[in-house]
Amino acid sequence: MMSGSESVDRTAGEVADWLREQGYLREVNSSTDPSAVTVQRLVKAESAEPSTMAWAGTPQLAAAFDGSVLIASVEAASAAGSGVVVLVCDDPAAAWVDVATALFSHLSADQPAVWGDDADRLRAEDGMAWIRNARIGEGVAIGPHACIGMLGMTLRQTTSDGRAILFPHFGVVEVGDGAFIAAQVTIQRGMFDSTMIGRDVWIGPNTNIGHGVRIGDGTVIGPNVSIAGYAEIGAGVSIWQSASIRNAVSIGEGAVVAMGSIVRHDVGPGELWAGNPARRAGLARER
Repeated sequence: MMSGSESVDRTAGEVADWLREQGYLREVNSSTDPSAVTVQRLVKAESAEPSTMAWAGTPQLAAAFDGSVLIASVEAASAAGSGVVVLVCDDPAAAWVDVATALFSHLSADQPAVWGDDADRLRAEDGMAWIRNARIGEGVAIGPHACIGMLGMTLRQTTSDGRAILFPHFGVVEVGDGAFIAAQVTIQRGMFDSTMIGRDVWIGPNTNIGHGVRIGDGTVIGPNVSIAGYAEIGAGVSIWQSASIRNAVSIGEGAVVAMGSIVRHDVGPGELWAGNPARRAGLARER
């Protein structure tokens, strides 16, 4: 994962003070001095790394966290590990988003892309493509006005004043060798992990790829397609024009999604799905 342009470690004590000032914090549960505990990365609650901070709204998530600082609901707080600094808030997700934006913006700052081939970079720049927070393989063609590594549209409404606030994104976009990304395609950076575009993937114009999506090698995606966050698209899949894929849906290897389809459920390998809502219409080889 790319790092911010500056290193600004914060302590759990600073985070607690900020949350208290904003009216989020109910109490601090800790066996150690919060001012001695640093936060270097913001992660999901499943993390088990030192110097990390996450949020948890359920006891299950709190129990899974083995980092340093956890912003937790009242219900979840007691399930956290003994070595974790627990900052108890009524709405831990909103508190996490607000403090991440206020104190840790350096971790999500836009970073220059890393290119496998400088000639590919020059061609993309000639077409006025916007590419940040990305690792681009060799032999990648990117069309005019494409946007790669942009911030996603993940919103959280706070409980304190009703604001709609964006979740910060800390991940990158990884594009495999030989990929073709047409004009005005938008690919969002991952929230925590990478958005992955495999080798020899073709993406048609005006298509949007959400944060955390993973697309397998050799897949073809037509124009005006929308693939929502965390969808898993297997290798050798065909998704035709104007189809929409719901978030977190899995589409198996070699499957075909017909044009205009609205896919709300997982698609098995080699299956053909069509319609609104999309349903299984046979096998892809029967096309």
